Amino acid sequence: MTQKAINSDSIHYIDFSMLARVLTARWRIVLFFALIGLAFGGGASVLLVDQYEAEMIVAPSDRLTGASLSGDIGRLSALAGVSLDAGGDEAAIAIEVMQSHSFLSDFILRQGIEVALFASKGWDRPSRQLVIDSGVYDEDAMEWVRDFDPSRGEKAMPNSWELYEEMSSRLMVSRDQASGLVHLSFRFYSPDLAAAWLNELVKQLNQEMRMKAKQKATRSISFLESKVEATSVSDLRVALFNLIEEQTKELMVAEVSEEYAFEVLEPAIEPFEPKGPNRLLIVCISVFLSALVGFCLSLYSFVRADQL
Repeated sequence: MTQKAINSDSIHYIDFSMLARVLTARWRIVLFFALIGLAFGGGASVLLVDQYEAEMIVAPSDRLTGASLSGDIGRLSALAGVSLDAGGDEAAIAIEVMQSHSFLSDFILRQGIEVALFASKGWDRPSRQLVIDSGVYDEDAMEWVRDFDPSRGEKAMPNSWELYEEMSSRLMVSRDQASGLVHLSFRFYSPDLAAAWLNELVKQLNQEMRMKAKQKATRSISFLESKVEATSVSDLRVALFNLIEEQTKELMVAEVSEEYAFEVLEPAIEPFEPKGPNRLLIVCISVFLSALVGFCLSLYSFVRADQL
C-alpha cells in the first residue's frame, strides 16, 4: 500500500512538473494565443451594441389580495356558477396574462412598434433615434425587405409569433413571494423607449383586466337577475340579491379603478447607463479560452516530442 501511495505521489509530481515545464518552454505560444483572444474579445465587445434596461416595481391591487368569501354567500355563488372569490392567486393570473402571446401581440399592434421592435439594430445617442437595419426594413419605401422562405410560409413582414418572441425575450417578470411585489424589467437599445413601453405595458394590462372584470360582473348580474325572477323562495331570493350586490360592487370597482390589477410603486424611468453587454467579462473569457487552447496545443506538442 505504501509503495502504491509513493507511486501515486510520484505520478502526480511528474504530472505537475510536466505542466510547469510546458509553461516554461512554451509560454510564448500561450501568450500568443492569449493576445489573439484579447484582440478577438476586444473587437467583439466594441462591435456589440449597448442595451439599456428599464425597471419597474408594482404591487397587486387590494382586490387581488383580498380575503376569500366564506359562508353561505361563497357556497351559493359556487352553486350558481358565479365566482365572487377575490382571493386565490389572481396576481399570478395577471402576470401570466401580461406574458401571454395574445396580450403582447395586441400591445405591439396597438402601439404600432413593429418596426422599432423587430428591425432596430442600435441607438444613436446624439440624435436619440433608433438605428434601423436596412436589410430588414426600408425606411424610405416604408416596407419590409428582409430575406424569407416562402416555402415555410414566411413573409417579409414578421408574423405575430415572431414579434411576440422578440418582445418576450426582452421582458423579464419576477415576483417576490415574501412581499408579493412584482419586479418588471425591459431591455432595449433605446433607453427612453424601454421605459415608455414598460410603463405602457402595465397601463394596458390594467385596462385589459378591468375590461374582463366588467364583462364578467355584467354577465354574472344578468345571470343572477334571471335566477331571481325564476324563483319564488324568499330565502333564496335574499341570497341571490346578496350575490347581485357583491357583483355590483365588483363592477363599480372595475369602473373607477385605473390600477385595477397592479398598483405602480416605482414607475419605469429612462436608464442612464447601459445594462449590457459586459465587455470586460467578454474580453476575460476570450483571453482565458484562447490561452487554454494555446496551452493544450503546447502540452500536446511537448508530449509528442518526448515520445519521439
